Amino acid sequence: MLEMAGMQLSDELRSGRLFLIAENVMVMSFRDNTFDRVYHVNSFYYWPRLESALKEIHRVMKPNSLMVTTVDLKQLRSSKLRGLMKYGNCDLLLYMTCLESVGFQHVRIEYVQDDKRPYQVIYAETGKK
Repeated sequence: MLEMAGMQLSDELRSGRLFLIAENVMVMSFRDNTFDRVYHVNSFYYWPRLESALKEIHRVMKPNSLMVTTVDLKQLRSSKLRGLMKYGNCDLLLYMTCLESVGFQHVRIEYVQDDKRPYQVIYAETGKK
C-alpha cells in the first residue's frame, strides 16, 4: 500500500512536504503532539478497537491540527453485500461519534466528486487540547 501511495504522491514526497509511514494504529511509536496533519483512507473499519485507535491518533497530533479520512460509501456497500466486510465495521456514524468522544472537534462529512467517482471526506480537528 505504501508503494502504491508513493508512486501516486512522488512529487510531494520528493519535495519533502509529505512523508508516508506504516505504524500500528493501536500503539504508535511517536511522541505526543508530533503531527499537524493525519490522513487515512479506507482503514478505520478494520481497527480492532476503534476508540483506542482514535485516542492514539489524537495523542500524536498537535493542538489545532486536522485529521482527514476518506471513504467511498458506494464501494463499502458493495463490499458488504459481497461479504468482504465480515471483519470490519464501516458504520460512519459510529466512527464520527467516537471521534468526538475522544476529543476531536468540528467533526463533519463532505460529499465530493472527482473525475472518477464520488467519495466522502470526514474532517476532525484536535482543537487546543
